[in-house]
Amino acid sequence: MREFGGVFLLMAGVFGLFGVVFAAVGGIRWYMTRQWVRTSGELVLGFGLPVGPIYRWRDHIGREHQRWSWMRAGPGTALQAAWRRSSSSGQWVPVTVRYDPRAPHRGVLDTPTHRGVVFAITGVVALVIAVGLLIVGLSIRFRP
Repeated sequence: MREFGGVFLLMAGVFGLFGVVFAAVGGIRWYMTRQWVRTSGELVLGFGLPVGPIYRWRDHIGREHQRWSWMRAGPGTALQAAWRRSSSSGQWVPVTVRYDPRAPHRGVLDTPTHRGVVFAITGVVALVIAVGLLIVGLSIRFRP
């Protein structure tokens, strides 16, 4: 029975490592982008690609920037629904973009997924699971 404690401890380590990495990446991205300038933009190309959407915006000087997102929006999201409605009508989809005023070509869609919030939440959940597995593993491993 004690060998199961070792399995729980191993799983706790894996979940803990995963949680720390995801929470750190998401937290840093959220902190970084919350200080960026918000502006309006538009989706240029949508979700039929192997990559995420392509979007564009104008910076505070008026220069136009275009970028593609490496994160795809899942089915049923508001962003994808708006894209489907507008693609049939031939109009661009308006979106909110955040960009770094010191490097205006760096921009992200202003959604929880693109700003790192979902990564951070996933990391925190993994850390909670890791603590639970650690407690169970230790209680099994060191049972008298």
